[in-house]
Amino acid sequence: MPDPKSRLSFLRWTTAASVSATGAIAGCAQQIDGTDKPSNEAQLQPPALSFLTRGEFAAVQAMAERIYPSDARAPGARDLHVAEFIDRRLGGAYGWGARMYKQGPFQKASTSGHGWQVARTPRDAYRDALTAIDAYAQANHHATFAGLDPTVQDSVLSDCEAGKIDGFTILTSKAFFAIFLEHVKQGLFSDPRYGGNADAKGWVALGFPGDPMAYGDQYEKWIDRYDVAYSVKPRGLQ
Repeated sequence: MPDPKSRLSFLRWTTAASVSATGAIAGCAQQIDGTDKPSNEAQLQPPALSFLTRGEFAAVQAMAERIYPSDARAPGARDLHVAEFIDRRLGGAYGWGARMYKQGPFQKASTSGHGWQVARTPRDAYRDALTAIDAYAQANHHATFAGLDPTVQDSVLSDCEAGKIDGFTILTSKAFFAIFLEHVKQGLFSDPRYGGNADAKGWVALGFPGDPMAYGDQYEKWIDRYDVAYSVKPRGLQ
């Protein structure tokens, strides 16, 4: 798990892993706004949920926040509505496994890239995993995951990433952590219309301008101008 204390390290790490490969942010970097402080608005009004129970949502929110915590400069996963993004995904076609082959036979692949190799859906896997994580937290630390101190939460997540948590019946804890981490990154940096990246502040942190067609700019004239800041307020799909 990336060091939760280092936001800049996470930004560099996750961008290299999932965003820069598309070439989408080439030539569009701008400075991170050091004056933008996180809001507590997300904590005041609990969202209407599509799939997760309140207890499950609290666990997902706490897990995402430990992976990408808020600090004095910018909002974290909670303020960027990452848990809401994940809940919406699980409540939709992805959660039901609409485009996944689930009838077997399945193989335990020794390498990655073989897709979904279980007969159950992502929403089943999440519910199973969250139950196992809370049971592990209760057994070892006498509280649900959401009720643990942040440093203890980090320890539980590290155990999950290392495949040390038993009780998972659909995915291993290691496999689930890998999927959850991808969902956190998607919730941080995908288009705000999908429920995460609230107010496009994840894009602000990356210096990504969003969809150029949203403000009618001729985007192609900026592609090769790596030495010129493209300073616009990010906008998503309309």
